Amino acid sequence: MAGVGKMVCRTCQEPVDAKRYCAKCSKTWKYEQLKYKGKLFHDFRRTSVRNMIRAGVSEKVAMTVSGHKTHSMLSRYNIVSETDLRRTQEYLKSTVEQSKVVAMPARVQ
Repeated sequence: MAGVGKMVCRTCQEPVDAKRYCAKCSKTWKYEQLKYKGKLFHDFRRTSVRNMIRAGVSEKVAMTVSGHKTHSMLSRYNIVSETDLRRTQEYLKSTVEQSKVVAMPARVQ
């Protein structure tokens, strides 16, 4: 109803109309027989937790906003991707390179 997903025919995976009729298969389905394709509430919950953590919001605040009571439940929603790891490694590498101290050459006597 929010427009983030649709009910589809079990046979051909095409969207059905409001009366659960599939134009491609010419079949009317019971609601329980249809499949849902699209986003679920928990998809948005996961996205918001990841975005808060990436933005530097403390885990305690993220837990309060998302309604998680334990760190273990929050960690199930805070999925770390390969891109996250790569960006972190690149950031750390650039920070180390910027902080390297250049040794002064020894005096020639």
